[in-house]
Amino acid sequence: MSFFHSEVLNETCGVVVDIGSGSVGVAIVTSVQDTDQYEVIWSHREHMLIKDVTDEKALQKDIQTTIVNAFLELGGSGMTTLRSMEKPLKIHSLQVAVSAPWAFTVTKNIHFEDEITFIVTKKIIEDLIATATNDTSNVFDEQALVQSIDLEKIAETTVRVQLNGYDTKHPIGNSAHSIDLSHISQLVQNHIPPLITQLQEKILPKTTASSYSFMYMYYQVLRHLHPDTTEVCLVDITNEATEIGIVRDDVLLFVTHIPVGMYSLARELSIICNISKEEAYAVLKNGADITALYGEKNAEKIEALYTVYQEQIAELFMHTADSLSIPSTLFLHTSKNTEDFFGYHIKKAAENCTKNTHFVHNFTSQILGKRSLEDTALAVSIHYFHKKSTYRALELQ
Repeated sequence: MSFFHSEVLNETCGVVVDIGSGSVGVAIVTSVQDTDQYEVIWSHREHMLIKDVTDEKALQKDIQTTIVNAFLELGGSGMTTLRSMEKPLKIHSLQVAVSAPWAFTVTKNIHFEDEITFIVTKKIIEDLIATATNDTSNVFDEQALVQSIDLEKIAETTVRVQLNGYDTKHPIGNSAHSIDLSHISQLVQNHIPPLITQLQEKILPKTTASSYSFMYMYYQVLRHLHPDTTEVCLVDITNEATEIGIVRDDVLLFVTHIPVGMYSLARELSIICNISKEEAYAVLKNGADITALYGEKNAEKIEALYTVYQEQIAELFMHTADSLSIPSTLFLHTSKNTEDFFGYHIKKAAENCTKNTHFVHNFTSQILGKRSLEDTALAVSIHYFHKKSTYRALELQ
């Protein structure tokens, strides 16, 4: 990543983009590395219209239009705000996060051992990473849901290497008889990267771009802010999707999602309560009690809808490719005013699934805290941008 050095040493100016399932957020941020100082100069979120879902192609077209509109807003009011700053700032980096259903996050664990102790070389590590990458491709070849989707890899990271069962950040040159390697690949539907490149060339020329899955960012920010949490279920609820990630022994192992989110509930509530989709969504987004607002006559139908949602989430929890029950601790990321609403239903779904007690922590208010913005997804991305250089990294060279 390229950095802009102003009068403040190690100050970075960049654009942070969050592509959600039904909206796109964008912000211009300055960050002083190795400190807690950062500033959001300008931010904006562009929303898709709440339509009745027809097919995947229609959703793809809608999100593409939303991405373009968000970048146009950046090129207009965003750049105007940047130019009005007292000190001159120049954007040198673009960071993009992509959520489900557009993004997929896959971890492969590779084991290698020999009866004779050997020296770990760069070539051995590279071969294990290549095996992990190949295994990732095989996973998608076997999944009927993904076979019809063309994917492009946007990032990959080796998050753990163990020699003889012990973690190490410096494996090269050490002796061992066994290696365990965990490698995360991040992929997105292939209609998104070329559009980002095209918009970057028009609005942010000469910037350096990086892209990640939102679930990977979510995982890394949690590791940074809550390093003692090594076994947890991450939940991300957006407009058109609910995505979960299972973390075991500090490694993000299993990620999956269903195409059900806030828009999905708003569509159903609009029918039950005989109101517009937009009004139903506004009630949900503001954390209001829709039953109290639209009469007890709809209470039974609304409760039935929420029960179906809990069942869908419970089904999701049971299809993580994890042989164990989901962890007792869950972290929930969603919009600020809906944390309590969705936290209740996530907890019920988890307990219905495992018959055990679970604890749901609101990630934005409890973990990000004062660092958070009203736009919670941008808050996660901005924290990743600000603290990226401090994340635990492996020296594989």
